[in-house]
Amino acid sequence: MVNYHVEIDGQSKDCYIKDIRYGPSDGLDDGFTVSKGTPANLEITISSRGARLQGTASDADGLPAAGVWVVLVPSTPHRSHHRLYKSLTTDQYGHFDFRGIAPGDYKLFSWDEVESGAWEDADFLKPFEEKGEKVTVLEGDAKSVNLTTIKTVGTEEQKPDNK
Repeated sequence: MVNYHVEIDGQSKDCYIKDIRYGPSDGLDDGFTVSKGTPANLEITISSRGARLQGTASDADGLPAAGVWVVLVPSTPHRSHHRLYKSLTTDQYGHFDFRGIAPGDYKLFSWDEVESGAWEDADFLKPFEEKGEKVTVLEGDAKSVNLTTIKTVGTEEQKPDNK
């Protein structure tokens, strides 16, 4: 048997998948399995009241961090749900604007340099976990957060020489 997960493209920037039902089962978090000969309807509920989170990423000196990744990572129990991750790069003024966020608990991170998608790896996130900004959003929320970008470039050169 195959377990299915639903992703939807093309909806408004403010929308998120609120619920997925396949027959009597809840398919939002763990997906659903289609069984031959079992009559069931697939129902997908989309809300247009996704939360919005915007702000500015700055470097350690307080200057705008342009072109850096800002990533919204779901709380630990939901990290296997890829639909909850959001990522983008800041504009020339260090601004970011996430829309269509599903209600829940998240951590917001920004790195000066990171490979796209690395944040979905638990081993990558572990050393940065305490540097993430905790954020809780409800349906329809609009919040503003200012971040300091986590320095990853040049950390090898900054280590003291043990000669």
